[in-house]
Amino acid sequence: MIRREAVSGSRIPINRPYEKLTESEREQVRNWYESMPEADEPPFPKDGLRPILDALRKAQDKLFVTGDLFPIATVDSTGVVTNVKAIGSPSPEMVRFASSVMLLTRFKPAVCTGSPCQMEFPLWQIFRVE
Repeated sequence: MIRREAVSGSRIPINRPYEKLTESEREQVRNWYESMPEADEPPFPKDGLRPILDALRKAQDKLFVTGDLFPIATVDSTGVVTNVKAIGSPSPEMVRFASSVMLLTRFKPAVCTGSPCQMEFPLWQIFRVE
């Protein structure tokens, strides 16, 4: 249900939780999914994307990896990540680290037909060394 090309091109603020995104920014997040009813909401990190991205940047400062990583977190109806699967692997260490960061992140749960529900949350990162 997740559209890979939409995730990489997002331009949403990384320092805001979902509730503080504008309607246009929320629509961009919703567009990461192939089909989502208008009344539903995707899961989103409670503190915004910044803590996750900062952690990955710090890991990259030490690992110097190159490649694409597409971790997909399964977020349950309480906002807890229960599983992370990764597509792509710049290195086994970065996959383990990104998975650990996602597992420790608290999320606003998804909303399906008015109730909290389980849904996946995608994050696409491209690592380069310059």
